[in-house]
Amino acid sequence: MSRPVSIVVPACTGREALAEHLPPLLHEVQQRKLHDEVIVVDDTGGAGLREWFERDFPGVGGLTHLRARGYGKSLLSGARAAEHDLVLCLAPGIRAREGFLAPLVECLEDERVFAASPRVVCEGDSQAPTLSPSPFLPATEGAAGPGLEQLGVLDERAFLVRKRDLGGAALADLFDPACVDPSDLCLRAARRGARMLRLDASEVEYHALDSEPAGRDELLGLARERNALLSFWLHLDDPEVRREHLQQLRREVLGVDERSSAEDLRLLVLALEKVSELGVARRALCA
Repeated sequence: MSRPVSIVVPACTGREALAEHLPPLLHEVQQRKLHDEVIVVDDTGGAGLREWFERDFPGVGGLTHLRARGYGKSLLSGARAAEHDLVLCLAPGIRAREGFLAPLVECLEDERVFAASPRVVCEGDSQAPTLSPSPFLPATEGAAGPGLEQLGVLDERAFLVRKRDLGGAALADLFDPACVDPSDLCLRAARRGARMLRLDASEVEYHALDSEPAGRDELLGLARERNALLSFWLHLDDPEVRREHLQQLRREVLGVDERSSAEDLRLLVLALEKVSELGVARRALCA
């Protein structure tokens, strides 16, 4: 039997995508008749978004950040307010296809599954986008059964996860607020011996947002790289791996490693700015 889901949609750029994509999502919720909830987090910093969607879409709940805090923190805010144990994280550029949610919920009935993602089709393209795994993550990609693919990296645009697994305030302070950190979620799954799966039976569309500011992809890329490095440090339990990693960082700083670059050093400096927050998150993780 399917279970109710809290659907969290961080909205950081405006109403265009929501106006187009909320109707099919609400239709899916109404068809399920399981008291799913939809929570839109207004992170536009005072653009009046919440007033608009609560007027035009009365079935949608909302939260408002008085100042923009970023996609990742918006997602965590929505998850903390969620009523149900299962939380579907959905980017505003995602358009639901009929019946996409039930297979994801069924997949998480297995406690060995950490998260489940639908197949994401880019604006009608029949090919799912290629995701680049973090170099710090174990290689876990591959077939996991009929219609299932085990993921080495989680698609942050659409995934279903248990509320308890999204992390708490310590992670919200550690990671760059511009994006969700899929590396941390992947490493949390690995710590438990759990899997992350993509299901062929579940499919959604992704439409890029026209209102995304110029240079956003470059900034998000840097944020993701820093988050990936911080995630690796957070979950670095093996003393031998830790020793080897520190030696590698030392070679990069001293310029001994010919593969190191100015970008590598900049990334290291940015990550080191979060050392205090890393200690807090590590203690919370090991508690």
